[in-house]
Amino acid sequence: MNSSLPPDPHSSSRWQSLIDALAHLDIFDWLDSKLGVWFHRGWGRALERYGVMGLVKELARTASGQGAWRFAIPRTEGLTGWEIEQLLARYGITIWGRWFDDEYLYFNVKREQANWAEYLLKRRGLSVASAPYNLLNDLYPQRHPPGSMPTPWQEKKRQR
Repeated sequence: MNSSLPPDPHSSSRWQSLIDALAHLDIFDWLDSKLGVWFHRGWGRALERYGVMGLVKELARTASGQGAWRFAIPRTEGLTGWEIEQLLARYGITIWGRWFDDEYLYFNVKREQANWAEYLLKRRGLSVASAPYNLLNDLYPQRHPPGSMPTPWQEKKRQR
């Protein structure tokens, strides 16, 4: 093999295509995307706060697809899906329904956490290609140094 030849620019895209194809065969991700919304709802909290009617309302909300918010992040943003998941997990946000295509990384969060998740993503400097949850989240990153993030609650507890 001649080491003076430049690397094949298409070899990495071939590997990425293979990895993408294998990821689409993952049955667990498919199940997570279809059933995750049912597992990530606050059933006990709804029952505790509002009784049986609260549970019925939560059930109807989840069945109609109103329990989750879907985000789309361009793959060109420089973070992997795993890194985005870890970023949000530091702030208590669980994601599910992970998916991707050639252009975007997709995931779901609880609708109750969508505003906070969008704020964190935008404050981190990521573009959010999905519909905005709160237009004010576009303004907040301008109030902070680029790339700065709020202190996660768990770290605030340790500092006390």
